[in-house]
Amino acid sequence: MKMGRIVNFSHNIPPDCPFKSYQDFENYWKMLYGYELPHMSEDDAIYCSVYFKLIGEKLFTYPFICLRSQPIQIFPRADLPRVLNTFVDDLKSKMPHLCGFPVNMTETPLYPVKELSRPLPEEEHLLVPSKKCRTSKTVKKVDVEQYAQDNKLFKLNNADLQDWLKQHGISTRARDKKEQLVAKILQFIQQS
Repeated sequence: MKMGRIVNFSHNIPPDCPFKSYQDFENYWKMLYGYELPHMSEDDAIYCSVYFKLIGEKLFTYPFICLRSQPIQIFPRADLPRVLNTFVDDLKSKMPHLCGFPVNMTETPLYPVKELSRPLPEEEHLLVPSKKCRTSKTVKKVDVEQYAQDNKLFKLNNADLQDWLKQHGISTRARDKKEQLVAKILQFIQQS
């Protein structure tokens, strides 16, 4: 929340405001922030023009219900496992698949650690990769030389191309483009 100064109150939306009705405000707050404003008629709605010092002369219009005169009081939930279980159940019901794979989660929480341990094969499909916890997936063997003979090297992903080059003692960089990797492979095959 940002601190601002209320410049005026009105039952009418200012003409320079992008919203033309209270329902427009409701839709905006729901779509952008996930907040559901209480339903009210246009006659009951009160709008405030708010000035923010850091932004400058531009005034912003808010329904009065969206403004606070005191800091927000936070009441933490006491039953955290129940909240977590409800979230996981909602997630599974609304998103049963991710990238074509069923979404499954482990029962125990995963925390960031200094070193990552490899999951057991039967648990591998239960982990959902995140920025903090990356799992290693089993890479299928690709016959790069066959793809080269068929002029289809560009169909392979960079990881497969880099893996093949490393196996043959050819250095690569993580940021090498596919064109560079393909050129190195073709050059190696022609020289052998």
